[in-house]
This record gives sequence, structure tokens and C-alpha cells, in this order.
Amino acid sequence: MKNLLFTAEETLSFEFVLTEVLRVPELIQRRKDNLYMGLILGRNYNKLVRLNVLTTEGKKQIEGVILALTEEYVILKGGTKVPVCCIEEMRIY
Repeated sequence: MKNLLFTAEETLSFEFVLTEVLRVPELIQRRKDNLYMGLILGRNYNKLVRLNVLTTEGKKQIEGVILALTEEYVILKGGTKVPVCCIEEMRIY
């Protein structure tokens, strides 16, 4: 399976899975903490994050700046909403 990298503006046609992809509560909490750190660094320093997400077509990588964060969604620069439950991993660049 090949991971493809997409920018936030290119993800409008993706259908994200709406079930939780992480099973361990510690990993879910770590993802929440990392998303919050990405939010702070994105707003203040315009840092990019790379999200590994699960879509109905398979695994994808999305790169963008986190502008807002709710319990259910991550909002990236450009208006893309990504469900938190479909994010497997994230990295800050």
C-alpha cells in the first residue's frame, strides 16, 4: 500500500472513515496532545503538520497548518476539516 502526500487544499474529495482507528487509550491521549501542540505551533509559527489518516480509499498523508481544533475535527489552513478519529499518526515539521 502506497502512502500519497496531499496538501490540505487537495483533500476536499476524500471521504474519511468515521470510526476510531486507534484502540489503545494511551495512544488516543497522545494523539490529542500532539494535535494541541500542532495547533499552538501552527498558529504562532506557521509550522506544518503531516497527518497519516485513513480514508475509504486507504491510508493517505495530508500536510498542512492546523488553525483550529475541536473534540471531533481538526481544521487545516484552507478550510479542510479532518475527523480526529481517522488520524493514525501526526508529525510536526
